[in-house]
Amino acid sequence: MNEVFKVAKFKLRLSNRKKSVLKSIMIKYTNAFSEILDLIKPQIDDIEIDCLDLKVSKKGIEKYVVNTKKLKAIIKEKVNQTKFKNYRENENLIDDITNALSSYLALRLEDKNPSYPIKTPFGDEK
Repeated sequence: MNEVFKVAKFKLRLSNRKKSVLKSIMIKYTNAFSEILDLIKPQIDDIEIDCLDLKVSKKGIEKYVVNTKKLKAIIKEKVNQTKFKNYRENENLIDDITNALSSYLALRLEDKNPSYPIKTPFGDEK
């Protein structure tokens, strides 16, 4: 299998203030991601049932697939019930969580026995 990976490497020359702001934003984003995954984990079976679609191939073979649009709508609804509903990076957060859970659910459908996506939260460091 031939795959092409494009990689960009560059250096950022940031002031200490900009570095601390960037670090703070990344910590808040990671902690929000982690908290939302933890909130969703007990309901993952119900979410899986709600976002599955049955696809039938031309040969008549039936297969369940994850409908990412339904999954995104469910995740958006769950996020809007939390303290992160007015979070600045709300849409990016929803997209990233949807992608992580979509991959997880797709692997579950294939009986690959995947582990639930985990993001380790950062402590409040300064």
